[in-house]
Amino acid sequence: MHAPVPEAAIFRLLEASHPAEEWEQSATDVVQAYLQQDEYEIVEGIPLEDNWIATRMQNPWTLEWEFHWMTGEIYGGQKAGAGWHKKVTAVHKDMGMEEGKNAKSVYITADKKCKTAVHVDDPITFSRREKAMLGGVNRAHREWYHHQLGSHLKLNETEILTVKSWLDYLSMQISLSKENKNRISNVPYLFKLLKEKGMLDCNPVKCPISKDKIKLCAEEAELGMFLDAEQKTQYQADVGNLNWIVETFCPKLAVTASLLGSRNANPTVSGPSMIKQALRWVRGNLGMCLQSDKDSSGMQWYVDADLAGLWAVNGETRSRMGILGMYNGMPFFWKSTWIKAIVTSTAESEVYALVECVKWVLHFNHVCEELGIHLEAKTPVWCDATAAIAFLKNIGGPSQSKLKHIDLRLSFLGQNMDRIDLNHIDGLQNHANFLTKVLSPIDFEKEGEHLMSEVELPSSVIEELADVSSRGHGEIQRG
Repeated sequence: MHAPVPEAAIFRLLEASHPAEEWEQSATDVVQAYLQQDEYEIVEGIPLEDNWIATRMQNPWTLEWEFHWMTGEIYGGQKAGAGWHKKVTAVHKDMGMEEGKNAKSVYITADKKCKTAVHVDDPITFSRREKAMLGGVNRAHREWYHHQLGSHLKLNETEILTVKSWLDYLSMQISLSKENKNRISNVPYLFKLLKEKGMLDCNPVKCPISKDKIKLCAEEAELGMFLDAEQKTQYQADVGNLNWIVETFCPKLAVTASLLGSRNANPTVSGPSMIKQALRWVRGNLGMCLQSDKDSSGMQWYVDADLAGLWAVNGETRSRMGILGMYNGMPFFWKSTWIKAIVTSTAESEVYALVECVKWVLHFNHVCEELGIHLEAKTPVWCDATAAIAFLKNIGGPSQSKLKHIDLRLSFLGQNMDRIDLNHIDGLQNHANFLTKVLSPIDFEKEGEHLMSEVELPSSVIEELADVSSRGHGEIQRG
């Protein structure tokens, strides 16, 4: 029993595929959402704790803690969350909108001119701009949505996305560039994180992770040099913060967060130093953002694999794959992870990565078809592995009689070639290469340049950074 929320990648896809010239974005939030759902039903004949929850509250007069039994919609309770999602879905259905089968908590009108992604009680809406007969823009779709939703639920004020007015969604900032390009950033979260860690005045670095420290951690693990329980908890919390940055809007930290996370069970004494390096990189990139590109159009996918790339560094025998999905030049999906199989050749690792990529391509093709997002007849997939492509062209041939494990995956690809347009690309041009390797600072900066852009920092952030810098922080400054 749970309340589904829109996938982060689907939300980013909506941002990338709905240019501001054609679509108006708006946001609101539901007032005391859980209390607006249908009347709570107490079910007879089931255990007391399934209907009632024991809560501890401080008496404001005696200042003593008291225990009380409560029933109803409790924030954070799974039953309440599931009930709220049921209510939201029923409201949108009454408005003539259907929930996506492949995009849960995303609702679409039959004519696809109004789409909304609802994260619990925060809907962000994309409304088609219709040209008025006498000039200007007819905002009937946006006005219709908020009026209809407001007739069912009590809402806060509606906010409209403009160049000067940003929207907040799931702690992210949605904005428009001066050229009306859609952007996703998160300066407040990054700034708050650095402030909590006392690193606002640290020296930025050009790369968030290095092979030297990965090697050092492996040597420490061999010697049993692990963090104590308290330090381990802090390390895991720090990795969680980095993962949140990756999951919401930052593909540039994908490899770093993945490799740091692989040490979560037993972080070594150099773990905090690795966290610090990642945050020093964040300090130099507070304004990073995802941004659509008017010179690019449609969906593109890139895939790559790296055969045991860290073996010479720390003895790691696993291979890493990287998958990148872009729409209108904006990354909306990225994955940097270990290949969950033993692979013994570059071609084999590339085949595994290609199969995983095509699975995601098919998923997002279904999402696009459902949400009315334009797709070409075949979705372009770019791969730099000539051997993998050659295997595909000779599925089941005599030369592959001893490659059954590869052949089975190639068969899956062959069955879906009518949905993808597989192309070879030079390795240096393959954007997914960035997601498979620990790069040098020069290569990291060069290969990651295409992934993200920059937004202007808020004046309040600039002023506080200047103030911290003028005070100086001794040891932190030397970090």
